[in-house]
Parts: sequence; C-alpha cells; structure tokens
Amino acid sequence: MKIIKMKNLVFLSISFFVASPCYAGKVLDYSNKNITDDEISTSLIHPRPIGVSQVCKEISERIEEYSKDPKRFDKSSTLKVKINLRNNSICDDGALFISKYFENNPFVKSIDLSSNYITDRGVKHLETLLLKDNIKEIDITGNYGANLASLQKIEDKARQKLRIDNFDDTEF
Repeated sequence: MKIIKMKNLVFLSISFFVASPCYAGKVLDYSNKNITDDEISTSLIHPRPIGVSQVCKEISERIEEYSKDPKRFDKSSTLKVKINLRNNSICDDGALFISKYFENNPFVKSIDLSSNYITDRGVKHLETLLLKDNIKEIDITGNYGANLASLQKIEDKARQKLRIDNFDDTEF
C-alpha cells in the first residue's frame, strides 16, 4: 500500500499489481493509441482515432477469452485484469462510458486513465466505479482538468482506491 500526501490530504493507493507476489493477471495495454470519446471524430480525422466504445468492447472480448482459456496455469485464482488507457484523448464522456462498461466486470481490478483529459465531471463519473469491490485502483494522475475540490467530494472509501498525484488543483 502506498500513501500519497497532497495539500494536507492523505490518499491511499493500493499497489495491487505491483505488490502482489502471486499476481497471475493480464495487463491490457491500450496506452498511446489515440483513443477518444468523440465517435464522430473517429470517422473524420486521419489518422483515425479509436472510439472509447470500440476499445471497451475489444477489452471485454479479450477478458472473456482469458477467463475461458483452458491453458491458464492457476485455475484456483480469479483472473485479474489491469487496463492501461494512459496517454490518450479520453475526456469526461469517455470516463462515464468506461465506468458504466466495467462496473460489473469482476475481472477488472485496475484502470490506468493517467494523462488524459478528464475533468471534475469525469472524476464524478468514476466515483461509481471506485465504489465497486472488484476495482482496486484507478489512476488519474496527469489529468489536469480535475481539481482538488472535486476529489474531496468523493467518499473516503473511493478515495482509498484513487491515485491522484500530479494533478492541477486550480479552480476553473
């Protein structure tokens, strides 16, 4: 467990994938893939960005395959998946879509949304995902649209799973 202190607030970040000595999970890396939550721009801009809905569907299909894989070496443990969506163009609507899409997926344990364009509104959308027992960590570092006031409103239980170092605390 990692403790992050910022502006007189202490946030706990559970390093689930790093600290677990018997981690037998999958990391689905979609970092730096030009993912956006604007489905219209995916058809107009070249090179074509990927829509967040398309990526979530692909991730779900891959998780389904992994969960049914007969070659998994540790059948006794539950599949643990970390989704890396770092450094894309995901905004508030994308955060809402991701939250709704993965809130009932028991295999998703961590989501890295660092270095995107998520603001206060998007952080609020992620709150419901954070309150789910299966999610151990959501990383929103480097999303400079979120400020301290919005994060303070999230309940303590959710705050324990949220990694927020390096964000902008200025008011908009």
